Amino acid sequence: FFVVSVTVVLLLWAITTFDGWSFSVDLGEYNIFMVGLVVIMAIAAVIAALAQTYVAVLVALGTIGFGMALIFAYHGAPDLAITQILVETLTVVLFLFVVLKLPKLKNLSPAKTRRRDMLLASSLGALITVLVLKATHIQFDHPISDRLAEMSYPEAKGKNVVNVILVDFRTLDTLGEIVVVAVAALGIAALAGTRIRKRSKEESS
Repeated sequence: FFVVSVTVVLLLWAITTFDGWSFSVDLGEYNIFMVGLVVIMAIAAVIAALAQTYVAVLVALGTIGFGMALIFAYHGAPDLAITQILVETLTVVLFLFVVLKLPKLKNLSPAKTRRRDMLLASSLGALITVLVLKATHIQFDHPISDRLAEMSYPEAKGKNVVNVILVDFRTLDTLGEIVVVAVAALGIAALAGTRIRKRSKEESS
């Protein structure tokens, strides 16, 4: 609560002091289907926060994750969309294995505290939305995307710019992500192996 409160106060001060609250929104840039998808994702986020069962939470979070994949695909990033779908599917499946072992959802805070937290979270979300709308119209220099597209085939011999960026232009970053996924896979395999060995011992005894 303290961290988010300070963040909200600092953002309010920065926006008011330096650049004001003015920002432009061109409705012609938005596709009606994408707007509808974002509305559905927002509703799913509210449902996830208010849900009383883990199944409802999983369905709502899955809706948000797969919605993000559709947004990536619409904006010409099929690689990111496929990655998002795979990660979201894996997450939902893993949670389904764990959900039956978790205790029932409970309201651990009084209603007054929950209303305060909801107001604070909504304030932060609104401020972040304002910052994103302002940032989309800020351009300090020529976009680097044009240069990366020009270098994609001559420098890296690849016609898929996204793949070239991931594999060649930011190799160490991608290697770090692969290491994280590999470590997570090893952890899951170790947990699954422990459970299998424990079950086999119980059956043999």
